[in-house]
Amino acid sequence: MTALPTPDRQAPASGMGSTLRRLAGYLLLRPVVSFGALALLVVALIAQSLQPLLFGRAVNDVAEGRTDGLTDQALLIVVLALVTWVLRWAAANLVAIAAQTAMRALRQELFEKMQTLSLGFHQQRSVGELMSRITNDTEVINTFLSS
Repeated sequence: MTALPTPDRQAPASGMGSTLRRLAGYLLLRPVVSFGALALLVVALIAQSLQPLLFGRAVNDVAEGRTDGLTDQALLIVVLALVTWVLRWAAANLVAIAAQTAMRALRQELFEKMQTLSLGFHQQRSVGELMSRITNDTEVINTFLSS
């Protein structure tokens, strides 16, 4: 299995900002996917925010007795809703790909780190404790990255 590149290893720093920067480094292992997801979400938000404007215009037209363009407006609203749905679906898939790539790199890095720790470290802690900690912590990160 080929190893994924990992973000530049830095000395552990405390604080939320440094943690978020490090997680962003993992997400940027596939920058096209990450930025593609962000771009799709922005376009989806724009398409979604146009819908109330079109609804308002249609309601105003009906209130003023103009119903000649109502079918076109309704069709445009439906098309915008479908476009929004497709864009959000595609963005969610891209986020999942970026998150799984990041998780693979993180798990690989954790495995390599565990291999370099001294025998004394492993004797001081039970296997169950180490496995529980690694599993729970990586799952929390996975949930954060996937949402």
